[in-house]
Amino acid sequence: MKQHVVFDSEILGLQKPVFLVCAKIVETGERFTFWHDKRGHTAKLEKMLANPDYTWVSFNGTNFDAPLVAAAVMGHDEEDLKNIATTIIHDELRSWKTYRQFNIDFLDYDHIDLIETAPGVMTSLKTYAGRMAFPSMVDMPYHHDEEIDTPKKRKVVENYCHNDCDVTEALFKKLATELELREVMGAEYGQDFRSKSDAQIAEAILKKQVGINNNDKQVPNFVEYAAPKFITTRSKQLKQLILDFENECYPINRANGSPVEAEWMKEPIQVGSSTYKVGLGGLHSQHDKKFYI
Repeated sequence: MKQHVVFDSEILGLQKPVFLVCAKIVETGERFTFWHDKRGHTAKLEKMLANPDYTWVSFNGTNFDAPLVAAAVMGHDEEDLKNIATTIIHDELRSWKTYRQFNIDFLDYDHIDLIETAPGVMTSLKTYAGRMAFPSMVDMPYHHDEEIDTPKKRKVVENYCHNDCDVTEALFKKLATELELREVMGAEYGQDFRSKSDAQIAEAILKKQVGINNNDKQVPNFVEYAAPKFITTRSKQLKQLILDFENECYPINRANGSPVEAEWMKEPIQVGSSTYKVGLGGLHSQHDKKFYI
């Protein structure tokens, strides 16, 4: 029977960056720490990844951790890994784009990414930790460009990374029913649904049923918006806002396929006594006051 390995990675430092991968076997509780600059660590990680008895589990690992791990195994040094990580974050790269742009060989191992399977949208691992009442919520105490140049700092980073592994494990166990359903449906349709959201599964099944191939997709250079006829308002300010939306052309970010917000949308607007952020999904209130315990 397969064992499940939760994992997470960290890359910190600017002049002399360090790269760390932490892992934990769910069934046994055994922990592993792999520093890229420590002799033999990356080779041990590669050997563990090649073990067919392991299923690896991450949170946002497909787009971030997995490409970095693959690059590390290929022999990229810490400076390269820092550049790759910075580019992924800045350009919001999808995994296929990262592999292609940096000429990284794809590592073939059994991997589940929980970020889409979990019910939230744009929800961080820290937020899930809070929702699950996880005993420890830890923020990285160092800026991502701060040099990790002492054993004490390295130990702090290790503890932080292992805590993220523990949260990932807790989320993995919470999603046991959802993952079981995805395995059953995946076997029926001949696809791996374990890392997909409900909507993504529906899209994949629909495409298969009607014979739509991913290669048929053509990405436009820009998109436009036309307000549905049922949207009406007496407010001159909102009427102008609708016109602004309709008069704008939204270029497509070629790295991730998403529309790019116009510059004027970055400033909040005042509607009556309320403040809103104008986003591609509509208006997002900025005036609500909340108190969390």
